[in-house]
Amino acid sequence: MGCMGGVATDTGVAEGHATAVTAMLDLADCGGCHACGLRCTEGIAMSRWEFEAVRALASRETGRARETVDLGEGVVVRMCRFWRTRGGCAVYEARPLVCRMMGAVEWMPCPLGKAPRPAPASAVLPHWLAYADTGLMTYEEWEATCAGHSEDRGGAIP
Repeated sequence: MGCMGGVATDTGVAEGHATAVTAMLDLADCGGCHACGLRCTEGIAMSRWEFEAVRALASRETGRARETVDLGEGVVVRMCRFWRTRGGCAVYEARPLVCRMMGAVEWMPCPLGKAPRPAPASAVLPHWLAYADTGLMTYEEWEATCAGHSEDRGGAIP
């Protein structure tokens, strides 16, 4: 079932709200162009079940250094550990809800206008807020929680 590490999360509730939001998203026009990629900065919050899905898919990504992007005028952004300049998201199939929403909801529009029908905030926001209340952490925080949990159980992550 995965690591819990004493963190109070309600996987079923998080998954239910994420599924409801995802059902509202029209990603047909996206085509995987990766134009949203510069929004993929470090620190993306995710639920425990999303972390486990990303971790399972990310096993091939171990040891890769994070990329940085120079936006000019002294602004350098540290990217998500799974974002690649060539190829985009290495865990696209398991990406967290906030990543799925990029370009597909009113408050995070597609930078190229490829999503002509973004999901309305009034429909998405109640589910997004409930999802956000379920105990989200960054990948690195989940990793640390699971590492601590595995030490408590003799090194095995359940």
